[in-house]
Amino acid sequence: MIEFPEWVDESVQRRYDHLEKSIHKHVRVQSFREEEKQYFNALRDALDPSKQTIMLQWEEKNGLCEAIEKRQGVMDGAQIILSFLGNKQDFSSSN
Repeated sequence: MIEFPEWVDESVQRRYDHLEKSIHKHVRVQSFREEEKQYFNALRDALDPSKQTIMLQWEEKNGLCEAIEKRQGVMDGAQIILSFLGNKQDFSSSN
């Protein structure tokens, strides 16, 4: 796996933070989120408390896994773009 300099990680994190704040304001996303919230509440209300806990734990881990996968995809994409641009810098060494 390619290791990027700390400044690249920080830059990607700032971009994610910005997108996360702005995407929730998008009209199309808001309507999907409202529908998703209704389904979630219906599912949560249909489960007994012990199953609710399991579901919430799964949801937390699933969200974390998806975030890590998306971040890695961005980093891989950046490496490909840098390679096409002729950047020969080695990002595989540790900081």
